[in-house]
Amino acid sequence: MGSDLFFSNADYCRFLLLLQEGIERYGHRVHAFCLMTNHVHLLIQVGDTPLSRIIQNLGFRYTRYINSKRKEVGHLFQGRYKAILVDEDSYLLELARYIHLNPVRAGLSIRGQVYYRCKTNTPRSNQLTGAY
Repeated sequence: MGSDLFFSNADYCRFLLLLQEGIERYGHRVHAFCLMTNHVHLLIQVGDTPLSRIIQNLGFRYTRYINSKRKEVGHLFQGRYKAILVDEDSYLLELARYIHLNPVRAGLSIRGQVYYRCKTNTPRSNQLTGAY
């Protein structure tokens, strides 16, 4: 799918922290997520803020973090994000299942075991504590 996005456990944690800050800022909900080494799956329910602004903010802030850490410049994410409108509960469940089983299909996890877990000591870490 592309080049790596995450280079250490700290990078996964930073991405999740930025995701949480976006939730607090824009008021959207994250129903499911999966952070793979070279791509991310997010199942987001937007409120008043357009999805494009949410993704742009997250991508910009995470890219700035990685570029600063690795002393690099330029884009981290390749191309535009892909979005699908979910208008039925049955598809919502199917999409959440797809996201959670992504590491299993990639051979990184067995039968839906936790693929990666990130816990921090920050007060806001109660909502986002792992990717499946």
